[in-house]
Amino acid sequence: MPPLPTRECFVNARGERFSLLRAAPISAAPALLWIHATGFNAATYHEMLAELGRHLDVRAPDLRGHGLSAAPAEAPRLRSWDVYRDDLIAFLDDLDRPVCLAGHSIGGAISLAAAARRPGSVSGLLLVEPVLLDQAAGRALAQAQRAGKGRQIPQSLAARKRRAVFPSRQAAVDNFIGRGAFASWRRSWIEAYVEGGTREREDGRVELTCAPVWESTTFAVTTADPWPDVARLACPVTLIVGRHGSTCGNDSVRRFLELQPSTRLAEVEQASHFLPMEQPERVIREILARAAPAR
Repeated sequence: MPPLPTRECFVNARGERFSLLRAAPISAAPALLWIHATGFNAATYHEMLAELGRHLDVRAPDLRGHGLSAAPAEAPRLRSWDVYRDDLIAFLDDLDRPVCLAGHSIGGAISLAAAARRPGSVSGLLLVEPVLLDQAAGRALAQAQRAGKGRQIPQSLAARKRRAVFPSRQAAVDNFIGRGAFASWRRSWIEAYVEGGTREREDGRVELTCAPVWESTTFAVTTADPWPDVARLACPVTLIVGRHGSTCGNDSVRRFLELQPSTRLAEVEQASHFLPMEQPERVIREILARAAPAR
């Protein structure tokens, strides 16, 4: 097992503090910035990040309102995913060289949005199960959002009801094993998710650091029309999708390839939206091929 990533702190221009994990064999290695999915945290992927750290200079921040990041996260003020995108741009602007930008779910969606705005900062883009609504679904979501009904979409409703407080971290792990989104996860991944995404309370119990109301609101303000940003991408792209319950369905894949015909497409059988948890070795291979092709 390679050494686990170490934790660092990034402070943006507004003085907001973000936690991030860092793994690197040497500082001169090709750079990778990995962005996690909604409700999760960078540590969730620590086994994958540690393996990537054998070859790449890896940074993986906790998004605003997630993990151990301390940046303000007030749900009533969250109106779109733009704040996540802009936080990511601040990470890119702080680096002194181009990086391969990679992400899962919302991490992929905001990565492509950031790459569209900072073409000189991104040497390659790798999207794992990005949230890319097809045009019909996007129009329906945009209509619901304009009517003030974004919080009524299934993902938002489910997140709002999520249990947030547990007697201990072990109790939290036991609660998640085999259930819902975690059904296909290895136990070690669930343990990493809980370790990186809970805090101790004064009463001795633990609670999720990504509050259900923040996660619910994030789903409610999902980007309805990502396609202008897809069209603006100027770097090499890899798109990895699962075949079951994907957030990037067949219509979205076709649209993406129309706009970015040189994209490398990897469709993974026996994988769902939680592809990194189910087949991390495949994701690692694709990241290395994109970020360090000559290694």
